[in-house]
Amino acid sequence: MTREFASAPGRLHGAFVLVWKAQSMLATIAFLALVAFGPLVIVLPIMLTWAAVATVVYAVARSRGYPDMLETAAYDSAAPVGQRAKSVACSAAKVWVSGLNSFVYARAARNVITTRHKGWRALPRFAVLAGGLTFFGVATCEHLLRRAGFQGRQLLQLSLIGVFLNVPYRILLSAVVTQALWEIAHTVSSTAAIV
Repeated sequence: MTREFASAPGRLHGAFVLVWKAQSMLATIAFLALVAFGPLVIVLPIMLTWAAVATVVYAVARSRGYPDMLETAAYDSAAPVGQRAKSVACSAAKVWVSGLNSFVYARAARNVITTRHKGWRALPRFAVLAGGLTFFGVATCEHLLRRAGFQGRQLLQLSLIGVFLNVPYRILLSAVVTQALWEIAHTVSSTAAIV
């Protein structure tokens, strides 16, 4: 991985990863500001549009060979120390880019989602994919769906379904947390005013 990042396409891939991380951070800041200060009628369409555009951009980039933020390559245990150190550093960078929760979920889910069963035995695979689409963002959803064997149009359609699961979940969760913090602050200030 380090040699290909030294070449021109590798630098382009590295720039894509950094731009993606910046976009993700900007989306988080915008999301929190909108949830804190805007009505739901405005927040939901803005964040759904942002996430849908990000999903399409990421799917197109991945179809053109840009790196999967969560894919980890196995290395030979007999590899030189320098190569193992580079592999560990690369994994640490992927954890930073994707987030610890996404990284752990993707690693834990990989055996469940790659196994195909029929009938009731397919339920764990469905549950893990549904959880991933609901709780995580674009890069994690795309990784999980590709790992589960989805490709092309079906991959993009399922990724877009993930947007419509994830954004309302995050808005609802953020609204609940914001309201709880507001209530705590109000209670503390009321108590302080009485004393």
